[in-house]
Amino acid sequence: MSYLPKSSILTELSPTPRNKTAIQVTDDLVEMFYAKPVDQWAQVLDTADIPHDYFITFAAIVATGFSLVMPFEICTLVISTLVKVIIPKEDADFIIEKYLPALGLAVTGITLTGAEKSDLLHKFGGMLIKILYAFVW
Repeated sequence: MSYLPKSSILTELSPTPRNKTAIQVTDDLVEMFYAKPVDQWAQVLDTADIPHDYFITFAAIVATGFSLVMPFEICTLVISTLVKVIIPKEDADFIIEKYLPALGLAVTGITLTGAEKSDLLHKFGGMLIKILYAFVW
């Protein structure tokens, strides 16, 4: 991740930096599992400094995957169209106006071979099926 532009939009899915780094949040969650009783886990998770808006999280995952296997202009068109239809307007605006431009800068220098794209596409497809199943379930 060190090659990514310093952007809370890409690394934290937030227009402003969060109070804790991902490592600090992860440490808090690990500590929760071994130091707190199960009945306190919900409170820890609810107050953790992590994105609680799963529409943005999953849209960012899909956009990132698409950006690696297709030309970025097509990715932008497809993702912009999908988010306008599927997720709330405020979340769609964040993805279209903030996340996609930052992502475009981040993936500019990344080139994958046909075999790498094929492998990523197969794994990405499997992940998408699981995410869709989770939403339906």
